[in-house]
Amino acid sequence: LLDQGIVKGDGGTLNLGDEISRAEFLALLIRALGLEESPYQGGAADVAPEDWYAGIIQTALDRGLAQGSGGFLRPEAPITREEMAKMLVSACVSIGIEAEDHGVGFTDGDAISEWAREPVAKAVQLGLINGFEDCSFQPGAHTLREQAMVVIFRLLELVQT
Repeated sequence: LLDQGIVKGDGGTLNLGDEISRAEFLALLIRALGLEESPYQGGAADVAPEDWYAGIIQTALDRGLAQGSGGFLRPEAPITREEMAKMLVSACVSIGIEAEDHGVGFTDGDAISEWAREPVAKAVQLGLINGFEDCSFQPGAHTLREQAMVVIFRLLELVQT
């Protein structure tokens, strides 16, 4: 991922154990898909044209990779596992990769938000994301940078097959 320019370090380190923000994850996703950044058109109350991620957010909106709520996209908020699954599945759909929702059997499946149940099931079916050893999914847990890199790597493998 480093060699392909998808992942970029910060001060000589990848900070693998740190949480990753929604904007940072979208940046990885957009780079992995080889998409050109679009000029920011506005439309998100919490994104300014001069923000480093403004073009990323615009590209994500244009491609249907991200959705906001009430005009806010929360780009600097840590991304949750269920949000990551939703963005991954949206990315797959945008490039013509579909999956069926066969449900999931996680011990905490009831904790998965209604809007995220189908994307989580599809992301699992596609082999992009897994649960934990205790058979939980932990949908509201913040995603670590190392976890984000693993799912992006899996997405690249899926795209290349």
